[in-house]
Amino acid sequence: MFQPIQIGRMKVKNRIVFPPMNTNLTSEEGYVTPELEEYYVRRAEGGVGMVVLEAATIDANSRNHPGQPVLFDRKHVAGWAHLTERLHRYDVRVSVELVHYGSEASIPPRESPSATSKYTDDPGEALSVDRIHEIQRQFAYSAKLAKQCGMDAITLHGCHGYLIAEFLSPAFNKRTDEYGGCLENRCRFLTETIALCRAEVGPF
Repeated sequence: MFQPIQIGRMKVKNRIVFPPMNTNLTSEEGYVTPELEEYYVRRAEGGVGMVVLEAATIDANSRNHPGQPVLFDRKHVAGWAHLTERLHRYDVRVSVELVHYGSEASIPPRESPSATSKYTDDPGEALSVDRIHEIQRQFAYSAKLAKQCGMDAITLHGCHGYLIAEFLSPAFNKRTDEYGGCLENRCRFLTETIALCRAEVGPF
């Protein structure tokens, strides 16, 4: 547990990872606050090898609570970069969880592969192929911004029924085009998104 590990080009000083969990410590606009910084710095002081920062939305319209952390615009970089620099002082590697909440967003508007949601009274719109490609580019741009913040990695949020998970699940993905049906097609949104992110951040 306390031995270093090499992950691609990234060396982590030990195998203890602090996972992403919402703190509700960002500002109402989703910016990094001094309280958020101190929360993560305390974890770095505790000796973890890597911190995965909580879910930051890639889209201004995809939010799960009013103070949703954000990383989709150049104006968001300074706060995350300052936090990342402070964590690096403790030889801690830094990742950020990038998310689009899909139809599971607590706050409308909602989008999903097939207009299927637990919010049956307002499931949101089914995504067009053009909108799918736009969201994929949004993920990639947020990944680019994370690199500009000095972060060491990104984490694509693919669980809890959010957008990536919705594409993967036949219970939510009822599409009949290249993004639905067989497993390969249901994985297409994710694999293409990974490729676009990789093109922005460079080789592993």
